[in-house]
Amino acid sequence: MTPEDLALLQALDPALPGIALLADAETVLDIGYLRWKPGTSLVAGVLTPLGPGFLLCAAPPARAKVDKLVSRAPEGGVLRHDPGRRAVLARPAADRDLPGLRRLPGEATQVLAYKPQRRWVGRVAEPGSSPAGPVLRLYRKGLLPGTAARWPGPEDAPFRIPRVLDLDARRSCMATEHLSGRPLLDAAVDAAERREAMRALGEALARWHARPAPARAATGRTGIVAAHRQLLRLLPDEHRRLARLAARLEHLERSRTDEGRVVWCHGDLSADQVLLGNERAPGIALLDWDRSGAGSPARDLAEADAAGLDDGGDGPGLPEPLRAALLEGYERRAPLPRGLSAARARACFVRAAEPFRRALPGWPALMRARLDRTETLLEELR
Repeated sequence: MTPEDLALLQALDPALPGIALLADAETVLDIGYLRWKPGTSLVAGVLTPLGPGFLLCAAPPARAKVDKLVSRAPEGGVLRHDPGRRAVLARPAADRDLPGLRRLPGEATQVLAYKPQRRWVGRVAEPGSSPAGPVLRLYRKGLLPGTAARWPGPEDAPFRIPRVLDLDARRSCMATEHLSGRPLLDAAVDAAERREAMRALGEALARWHARPAPARAATGRTGIVAAHRQLLRLLPDEHRRLARLAARLEHLERSRTDEGRVVWCHGDLSADQVLLGNERAPGIALLDWDRSGAGSPARDLAEADAAGLDDGGDGPGLPEPLRAALLEGYERRAPLPRGLSAARARACFVRAAEPFRRALPGWPALMRARLDRTETLLEELR
């Protein structure tokens, strides 16, 4: 995130002066995650000289959140406290919403993902060895039961899925097996191999979508109205365009013409969730089923396209050769779902705030590029 990006965020919410702490290059080396409640609070996942951490800053009515975090943090958990700006920079062990983090040996932990107050994913190793054993997934209280219920088993799946090994309700923790393989986005994977992997993914998805979703897979998803509200806060000068796009998408939602089938969707499909197989474990693998659930078969294909290559700064959407390979693989097993074009536009709009959530440099321009793409996709439907 650039200084200009931070200055814009501060201007959007003057009730949160603690945002300025993100600009301190001595204590914040990088920003990887943002969650903003305008006029109330901002939580940032950051990298500090001591490893992963988080910043919490609050508006005056929410000052108690900061004070409580500081008073209850374990020794060494608070890295910086600025009471005047109602902000605290802390280590993960101070995250009160993920109490299981206090019991992890930080010096022997490999952090795979951390969204403060929401989720932590990592592996723990014996001192002096490389991380081994299962992947540990810690969740905010109340999220584990639904996540565990929606996580599919690997039995009869047309791709590899991490098996759930253990659940600990007290710590709100789930252990899943660690799958071997090369990430699809690994720099060593050449363009031809990547296209073939996308064809294999499309074919496997078609086979997976052939089965109906069980009742336990029921879930909601981020809606157009919620996305519109968030985008309006981040890009207030785009209010006319946002209203027009949201109205068009809601109309399509009401009159959609897909086949009405409900299947078990991955729910957050993107290229960075795909592992290529190897001699020990052949076949592709799909990781991170936290947001899986029931939905239209068009959903996974549309969201994979909207996510692009890990929602990086190279532009919205999958590169056309990879998108074509994904659809070609799907059509080897089943016709493309009706309503796919409308689903692509919807997914692009709903994910338009992702550059902000991931604190990507130049996030306002990246978000506008996603709105441009949404407009283009909607024009193609006319």
